[in-house]
Amino acid sequence: MKSKSNLPELRELSSWLGKTIPHPKQTHGLGESDAEIVRIAKNQYLATTVDAIAEEIAYGLYPAPFTMGWMTATAALSDLAAVGAEPTGILFSSQWKWGTGNEFKTRVAEGLKKALAQQKTYLLGGDTGSSAETVLTGTAIGLLKKKPLSRLGIRAGDHLFLSGKIGIGPAFAFERVLGGSTLTENDYRPKARLDLGKRLLGIASAMMDTSDGVAMSLHTLSTLNQVGIEFVYDTNLFDEAAIASVQAMNLPVSSLLFGEHGDFQLLFSVPEKNLNAFRRLKANCFEIGVAVKGKHSAIIAGERKIPCRWDLTQDLPKNSLSDFKETILTLGSWLRALGLS
Repeated sequence: MKSKSNLPELRELSSWLGKTIPHPKQTHGLGESDAEIVRIAKNQYLATTVDAIAEEIAYGLYPAPFTMGWMTATAALSDLAAVGAEPTGILFSSQWKWGTGNEFKTRVAEGLKKALAQQKTYLLGGDTGSSAETVLTGTAIGLLKKKPLSRLGIRAGDHLFLSGKIGIGPAFAFERVLGGSTLTENDYRPKARLDLGKRLLGIASAMMDTSDGVAMSLHTLSTLNQVGIEFVYDTNLFDEAAIASVQAMNLPVSSLLFGEHGDFQLLFSVPEKNLNAFRRLKANCFEIGVAVKGKHSAIIAGERKIPCRWDLTQDLPKNSLSDFKETILTLGSWLRALGLS
């Protein structure tokens, strides 16, 4: 699909991976779904996904080992939620930086097990070893009896929703980079929206999680489906603590949309014909906009329609903490110039 060339992660991956032979019963291509899906029987699908916590550890984003374990489980399970799968459990790989003590490892394990217990799923096994840096990886496995959701399927006119308030994830990352002190790691405990994901099967037309932030998720969906997105800007969407955090750092509240460290909410589309069925779910979600014909997106702020690129930060360098700091400050300047406070 030509549109994938506009997605930097897939473009970089394809540059060294080259062509692969897909499983004959795999339902989607590269980057088209949060989890990889294989149809294993007439009414049964296997969902698998793998996610690593590496940069977050290397850059000191998660100083507490408990958070590292929690996020390893959550990141993997959230991908299952985005396709509507019922989790069977996860495999856990821990490659510990040389010299890491047992107390640190125990705290990581506590965070991992706490997140799994909250989601009522299991640690199936895994692998452990040593390395130059600590890298923690979760591989989640799940099953479905209905056709899974993917990132494909949005058409012009579909309504867009988020499963809950956003902002803590980006604000937490901004503080770690810029030196803020409003939020603690205990404030950042996202959970995979597994129950909602399953309930949206047959109702939503497409879905993904916001692990990379809302704006980059909107960019991915817009690019893959070749639609524009008109986003209705409403500060009620943002967590109050997140608003206080960015204001204390002199960043515009709108920067919470564009931070690339997400809240693991579900971002999904619902066709007009399915709105009544969706409302019967009483899911307490936020309607954030609509898909439109063409590739041009905009933010609707009151009476203004502001043309917008969801990938504003895509081409800015992010190879060090100083790069991240400069990116955040540049983003803030750009958003103010657009008239978004």
